[in-house]
Amino acid sequence: MKGILKGVISVFLVVGLMITIGSCKAPSGVAETEVATTSGVTETTEAKKEPEIGEVKVIRFVTPETDPAVVELFRKQISEYEELHPDVKVQLELVPLANLGSYYGPNIAGGNVPEVGGCIGGLLVEYLGMDILEPLDDVIAEMGGEEAFYKGSLIKGSDGKIYNLPYCGGGPVFWVREDLFEQYGVKIPTNWNEWLEAAKALTL
Repeated sequence: MKGILKGVISVFLVVGLMITIGSCKAPSGVAETEVATTSGVTETTEAKKEPEIGEVKVIRFVTPETDPAVVELFRKQISEYEELHPDVKVQLELVPLANLGSYYGPNIAGGNVPEVGGCIGGLLVEYLGMDILEPLDDVIAEMGGEEAFYKGSLIKGSDGKIYNLPYCGGGPVFWVREDLFEQYGVKIPTNWNEWLEAAKALTL
């Protein structure tokens, strides 16, 4: 199935990733669909906008970014893209982060995967192991090469090629009970070794 996935969007704590998957053709008159989320369950509903007359290339775009403001931005960008490319229809599919694995599984098994999709880091590594992704080195090159991205945000396969497109960033926050550190004379950690020692000392 290699060639089905051109990329995947990974969203995880350290960095967001993007991968694209395959392409498909839709006949004229096929309505755009959108996967909406209701109480954490994905459902497909028909959208009002119809594709252009003639053969239309449908690009399924799956994203776990379901915040209303982000969805509105995606819709604006999709509308602008479709105006520039009247032979292309972007089908927005909103899938909650927790549902991505169960969403992709049947699609991959049935050969009905989206062209562009988001996923968490663990899924990306799993799909790399299945050898079903296509590299995004050409896209990365067009965007300025590896040096244009935050160090460590690009994920490479055993072949040395890049299989994700980072699109956001984040990081963990450690909260400290200063009163306990002071009470037991433990230094507030500044590196992982100190963190381990502090954890041992304060496991009461």
